[in-house]
Amino acid sequence: MNIEIDQTKLSERILTIVKAVGVLAGLYVFLTFVIVFLLYTLGFLQMTGSTDALLQINTPEVLEQLLAQNTTEIIYLNLLISIVLHFMLSGIYGMIIKSTQSPSIGLGDALKLLFTRRGLKVFLYIAIVQIAVNSINHFFNFYDLTMVGFSIGALLQFLTYFTIPFIYIENSNFFNAITKSVHTINSKPLFFIPIILFTYLVSLSGILLFGIGIIFTLPINFIMAYSLFTIINEGKTANPPKA
Repeated sequence: MNIEIDQTKLSERILTIVKAVGVLAGLYVFLTFVIVFLLYTLGFLQMTGSTDALLQINTPEVLEQLLAQNTTEIIYLNLLISIVLHFMLSGIYGMIIKSTQSPSIGLGDALKLLFTRRGLKVFLYIAIVQIAVNSINHFFNFYDLTMVGFSIGALLQFLTYFTIPFIYIENSNFFNAITKSVHTINSKPLFFIPIILFTYLVSLSGILLFGIGIIFTLPINFIMAYSLFTIINEGKTANPPKA
């Protein structure tokens, strides 16, 4: 597969999208974190049995005891919230796509995309990947091979990096989206590895700003994925494969 990437055009597209949706995407990330916090609160409330017992978790020792007594429940709770978090964040694509069609963008554009057939396919993909990654990590952790499990999980997510754009933008079916993503990444792995790694580092760098900065840096990962995806598709159209 011959993929052409105009890096100047890529940079311009990223900046354009950041200007269009950066602030709104940050607000949407904040809303997502609020929902995640509420889910964690409900989960811990279920484990402790009452609000009073939950409020008594005010020292690291008490928290460690709770975690030790509810290890299995914590694993399932983290898995559930991980799926919800990734799914809700994928709604950022709704704002990005809308920004290319109209200057009128709102948080509703993110939520509308989630509650569509494409959103259902993305939810299915995210659930399967998160379950697979968590299962792989726990399996290798059991044998004290944490880095092996982490590496396999990271490779799985790297190869399926474009799966969500293929579903949201091209409406590809579940298996085709995964296959196309793997083929795209394998076409230029030495290009994608550093640029995706750098994007993740930048998107997570907001944690350094007292944590609150991640609200505005996290959307960069989605903006980069969308920009890369569309630039690659335009390159294919401009340079169709020879017969």
